[in-house]
Amino acid sequence: MSDQSWQSIGRSGGAVPTLTENGSEAGHLEASADGIAALRDRAAFVTGGSRGIGASIALALARAGASVAVNFRENAEAADELCRRIQSEEGVAVPVRADVSDPAEIMRAIDATGVRFGRAVDILVNCVGGQVVSRPFLSMHWNDVQQTLDLNLKGAFHCCQAVLPAMMERKAGWIVNIGSIVTWSVPPVQWSAYAMAKLALKNLTRSLALEVARHRIHVNMVSPGFTETGSTLELPRRMRDLQAMRTPLRRLAEPADIADTVLFLCSPASQFITGADIPVCGGASM
Repeated sequence: MSDQSWQSIGRSGGAVPTLTENGSEAGHLEASADGIAALRDRAAFVTGGSRGIGASIALALARAGASVAVNFRENAEAADELCRRIQSEEGVAVPVRADVSDPAEIMRAIDATGVRFGRAVDILVNCVGGQVVSRPFLSMHWNDVQQTLDLNLKGAFHCCQAVLPAMMERKAGWIVNIGSIVTWSVPPVQWSAYAMAKLALKNLTRSLALEVARHRIHVNMVSPGFTETGSTLELPRRMRDLQAMRTPLRRLAEPADIADTVLFLCSPASQFITGADIPVCGGASM
């Protein structure tokens, strides 16, 4: 792994970015960290952790006391900025460059995280997703499906295989896969590849939870609904407002809503939960 993958980030930080449009990020996660037992002495690895939902999850885990490896593939600047923010709050975080679809890169990244934090990874959050490509079924090629599977399923598969041996030896571990509300209801038209990938991830979650439960490893899924991230903020306001009005709680999800749920699933408060898929969608699917 290159020196650029592990950068020494000072605690002086600089400007602290706002991760959501209305600035409610801090309130969500500070409340979570205070209300749930701290995750001190735990090492976390968050894939796709440099922005959006992944960044909120990394921030939540760090505020709860975990040492967090912020995984990214290309956006080093965003990963560095998030780590500076965490360290400005006296948290522990390092940026880690690795392509989750490459098993060798992931294994090196997981091993390096263990060396850096002085302990093997306790918490894995598979949050890599990417943009949804809407395409009529008869216009699709298998490569379109394969790319979506590689991003959403293959990456989680490799990451789980990389962290599980140490978790099994330690008889403790927490894995959270980020799914989608499309697996709970009728998927949007022309989202075949995405729906296939997320449903496959859901079944991986359940099968793996059953297999490793005897090692006291918890494997769960969180399925966000329509969420206010960078990509959705580019959509017309009217479209977002319409989606919010269709939601019983009358708003869209924020990244912090998903982060709070992940934090709960990694805490002692959820010690008897495994194999679950929790929808965070304001009641849009029940």
